[in-house]
Formats: sequence, C-alpha cells, structure tokens
Amino acid sequence: MHVRIVEGCIVCRQCECQAPDVFEVPEGAHSARVVEPSPQQAREEDVIRAVKGCPVHVIKLRRDPRNVRESGQTAPRDGKN
Repeated sequence: MHVRIVEGCIVCRQCECQAPDVFEVPEGAHSARVVEPSPQQAREEDVIRAVKGCPVHVIKLRRDPRNVRESGQTAPRDGKN
C-alpha cells in the first residue's frame, strides 16, 4: 500500500484523526502531509477511512495487488483462523 496527498488539501485534519501514524498536519501548515507513505497492512482500514472521509478527495491510495483481499473475504480480527 502506498499513500500520498495531492494538491488541494484544505487542512481539515480528518486524515490525521483517522490515521495519526500515517498523516500529520503540522501547526500552521497549508496541507496535511504523509509521514508513513507505505503503512503496514494493519493500518489499511484506518487509511481507507481517511481516504473516504477526505472532503476534497486529495488522498490517493495505491494498493499492492498481492495484498488486496478478495471481495467479501475478511481477515479474523484476533489473528486466528
């Protein structure tokens, strides 16, 4: 998974709230920034929430097709099968 922010951020901080390990908005900044461009797979749900919640759609996510789960399949939350 690779994440980036393109031009047009309105600094609403939504991404930082959803995935603080991946995004940050420094004080006085004119845009959020990505602090972890290739986050761990465990952060995927938080990053997707940030992407979907961005009001100006400037967060771009590219997923590695080898790690994308097939539609309808979910991994157990406790790590057990």
